[in-house]
Amino acid sequence: MLVIGFQFRYSSQAQMIKRAIDEGILGNILYARCQALRRRGIPNWGVFGQKKLQGGGPMIDIGVHIIEVAHYLMGSPQPVAVTGACYTYLGDKPSQVKSQWPNWDYKTYTVEDLAVGLIRFDNGATLSIESSFAAHIEKGIFNFTLMGDKGGACFDPPMIFKDEAGTMFNLSPDFVGDEVAFDEKILDFIAAVRGEKKPTAPGEHGLIVQKILEGVYKSSETGKEVRIK
Repeated sequence: MLVIGFQFRYSSQAQMIKRAIDEGILGNILYARCQALRRRGIPNWGVFGQKKLQGGGPMIDIGVHIIEVAHYLMGSPQPVAVTGACYTYLGDKPSQVKSQWPNWDYKTYTVEDLAVGLIRFDNGATLSIESSFAAHIEKGIFNFTLMGDKGGACFDPPMIFKDEAGTMFNLSPDFVGDEVAFDEKILDFIAAVRGEKKPTAPGEHGLIVQKILEGVYKSSETGKEVRIK
């Protein structure tokens, strides 16, 4: 039994949105805007800045998490094409700016500071991703917004957007639950091993997300759209 540790899809916020989707409140999901952005949050420990050891920067470290939960809620469609761009402009230079994690090793920094991408899926839906360790923005963001033909939703704060009684409503839940996503992830794996249910994050979903990540990096390197099979 192979399950990927995609724990954000197990969060109370994500599961509330999933219930709304299952009830048809959002309709057909057309687009997801994903953001995993830090204003100045380059890790100053480990090998996060070394591409040969880490594989990449913020896209593969924090962007992956917001991609996986949005993609799951979209129904896990198959990607067919990716366009992406990566930029390094702060992490490979010394900095005197005060930040939460100062004094990272800029001399060995070979990953991107900012990565952006647009993914097209086989059902016609699209997903955009913005992910940064360092960017000149107002504040850090970890969020996604889903836009469907009947309604929409966002992750943080959890909200549903819909039309009702000739009026546009923004619906904020009073309580979405207090489950711990990590615990729910483990319980889901145990239930799958016991044959009680199918896993919420099977290996196939991990492969799809990995194709998206690699597509963004390859598109940035080549300057061209990357087709995914």
